[in-house]
Amino acid sequence: MTDVIFSILCLAGLVFIAQPSFIFGFSQYSSQEANRVLGVRLACFSALFMALMAVTVRKMGMRVHFSISVFYFACVGIFESLITMLVKSSYTLPCHHDLFIMGLIGLASLIYVTLMTLALQKGAAGPVCIAQTFQVIFAFFLEYIFLGAVPSLYSVLGAATVVTSSMCLIIMYRRRMMQSMRKGSQE
Repeated sequence: MTDVIFSILCLAGLVFIAQPSFIFGFSQYSSQEANRVLGVRLACFSALFMALMAVTVRKMGMRVHFSISVFYFACVGIFESLITMLVKSSYTLPCHHDLFIMGLIGLASLIYVTLMTLALQKGAAGPVCIAQTFQVIFAFFLEYIFLGAVPSLYSVLGAATVVTSSMCLIIMYRRRMMQSMRKGSQE
């Protein structure tokens, strides 16, 4: 029952971060609001595919070396990018500065996928994915440092709610795991 409560609190935190106008009562529907709503929707789809990836990597387990998963991630990414560029048909070459930034994005993505694959091979998918909610804190912090964006009070409250709820879920999961281990060793 407490899992449900903390999950609902997590969703409520996401609502506070997204701040949809139909709940928070912004008077006009601007293009910035439309972009924010689209961004939240895309992030929700991203979370769905992240969960699918987590379960798939977990299923493969230690039978497959982590570098094979990372290799296929890179290969699929190349083909997906090529198809997107061909379909979009308005591709222009980026300047040198943008190439450097894209290189950093690629390196960060590679490190992310490698560490996620290793984490999922070593631990259960649920706690590993829940621990990912700390991205919210890192995102706010790094966005403030590099872009000077100050998050709203609602966003900070939402982030705190998401992270606190996630930490509580991890603690509860660990407790249940320890209890089941104790019961198993007593039998």
